[in-house]
Amino acid sequence: MENGNEFKEEFDKCFEAFQKLVTHSFEKMQNDPHKKDEVIDLWKTYILKFKVFTYKTSEMYNNKDVFKAITKALMFGKKTGGI
Repeated sequence: MENGNEFKEEFDKCFEAFQKLVTHSFEKMQNDPHKKDEVIDLWKTYILKFKVFTYKTSEMYNNKDVFKAITKALMFGKKTGGI
């Protein structure tokens, strides 16, 4: 990813995959309500993995800006900064 455009395209691809997972999650719970807890547990697990990875990577680079921005966005729904 050499320039900002390619960087944004990677985010777009990830977001498309994320949207598919969200849609699939709701479809799975609608089709089989007994799967609700399983689906929710998967979301919790992977959100926590993402948070831990982001925090550890922030520490490794001694820069917590990305971690703080993600945390604020998740907690308060605020967009900070931009590319």
